[in-house]
Amino acid sequence: MLSGPSAYAQPEPDAFELGDYDIALAPPRAPEPDVLPGRSLDATGYLLDRGQIEIGLWNFGYGITDWLNIGTVPAPWLIAPVLDGVSANLSLKLGFSVAQRWYLALEVNPIWVNFETGRRKLDAWLVPVTAGVSLRPVSRQSYSLAVRYAALTGDANTDIESHDIAGALVTSVVQVVAQAEYRFTHVFGLYLQGYLQVWEENLRFRAGARLDDRTRAAVDGELDPTDGERPWAIIAGAHFRWGVANLRIGVGYNEFFVTRIGLALRKFQGPFPDVNFYFRF
Repeated sequence: MLSGPSAYAQPEPDAFELGDYDIALAPPRAPEPDVLPGRSLDATGYLLDRGQIEIGLWNFGYGITDWLNIGTVPAPWLIAPVLDGVSANLSLKLGFSVAQRWYLALEVNPIWVNFETGRRKLDAWLVPVTAGVSLRPVSRQSYSLAVRYAALTGDANTDIESHDIAGALVTSVVQVVAQAEYRFTHVFGLYLQGYLQVWEENLRFRAGARLDDRTRAAVDGELDPTDGERPWAIIAGAHFRWGVANLRIGVGYNEFFVTRIGLALRKFQGPFPDVNFYFRF
């Protein structure tokens, strides 16, 4: 009876003999390097990693876990006081990856604004909800497709020549956002982005006015702001990355869609700049 280590327990060789040939076992394949660490989070399936922080023009975010991010859009906080108003918003994004190639995410970003300018008052909620999917077939390429639904509700009150006018408005839109990025190096890449507002609910409003002490008027109606046309935009630009600093700069054409919020500014048709600067560490 044999004692000690089993006669069959042999250390795994780095090579073995087969007849007159020596066959070496190949070393394990190194993981594919990630050259897209600064990839866009807006309207994509990507999230910040656990403990990662982003501070930029369009997003302050923190990765609580690998599947949950929390953040805010800084622009409304800063712009509202300039217009004699206040604003607050919060962003929650959940997602996961499939086989390290597909990334799925859902983001909700409720935004509240309140303006009181002279005799005019506005209190409104805008709630964008974005579902995005991203594919990274190889380390240098990224493709994303997202659908964004945004609902707007608000109450307005104004006084024009001593007549009080108060009312409520409701509308909602659905947009499709497509993005593609190719990294030539860790520092330089190109991106292409497109927006299309595929559906828009007619603006529904209810208004009442006090004409004098004895007379009041009320109006319920709908307004089609599209004139049969759907807002769209196409953007092309470059993405530069230096360590934790990222700069995306490009040029777009047609309507401007507010980043991470999705509102289309119809009065600004034509060429426009696309700029985003952020730190991610």
